[in-house]
Amino acid sequence: MDEIIFHGVGLHSGAQCAVGLRRRTGALTFLQGEHSARLGDLSVVRADRGVQVWSESGVEVDLVEHLLAAMAGLSIRQGLEVEIVGPEVPLLDGGALELGQALGAL
Repeated sequence: MDEIIFHGVGLHSGAQCAVGLRRRTGALTFLQGEHSARLGDLSVVRADRGVQVWSESGVEVDLVEHLLAAMAGLSIRQGLEVEIVGPEVPLLDGGALELGQALGAL
């Protein structure tokens, strides 16, 4: 499997959101619309009710903490493209389990 896409509702925005996880060579990259940023280019903007990250390139994503926790737990630091549709990562199971299982299957 080279790609997994999750659809759901954003906890903060209530908007329909999606996150696509794809194998790729090179740096771990976040895509959002026409914007892209490497993981190291993201800065934490807020961490009060979840974590929101931002980059100078225009990527701005809320509720990334479960996704980042799943990646850290599996030692994923490269070879992944994360495409975000909407303002945040979908809530899914409320934790990192579904994301971790998907990342482990890639």
